[in-house]
Amino acid sequence: MENPLHHFELHPIWSLSLFGFDVSVNQAVVMMWIVVAGVALFFILGGRRRQLVPSKLQNLAEMAVLFLRQMVLDTMGPQGLVFLPFLIALFFFILFSNLFGLCPGAYTVTSQVMVTGVFALAAFVLSFIVGFWYHGPGFLRKVF
Repeated sequence: MENPLHHFELHPIWSLSLFGFDVSVNQAVVMMWIVVAGVALFFILGGRRRQLVPSKLQNLAEMAVLFLRQMVLDTMGPQGLVFLPFLIALFFFILFSNLFGLCPGAYTVTSQVMVTGVFALAAFVLSFIVGFWYHGPGFLRKVF
């Protein structure tokens, strides 16, 4: 009987070692490239012919961005709009990763703890950088 976790194992497609580090291309890397291409294609096609009466794809892209913009305004206020590009990129990468992962035989990138861990670490570090930027060393008193 086949191992039920075989789908989640990473097998190198193209082996590569750089300065002693294993940077092999596996199915997770290929799927991330596909996800980034899908997100880019979605926004390129959605914004290609901007019209007063939008096409279906333009309307979908605008609604998604306006939804995220309103959520940022509701939670962080107008000062939070500087983080909108980061949040849009993160949201659409996770959305497309999970949607493409629903296809039979496709690899779900977000099933790897490393991917979600890097997203969490990036958000954590960014929040501390911004906290120190706006509040200085007194930020630590507000956190702890």
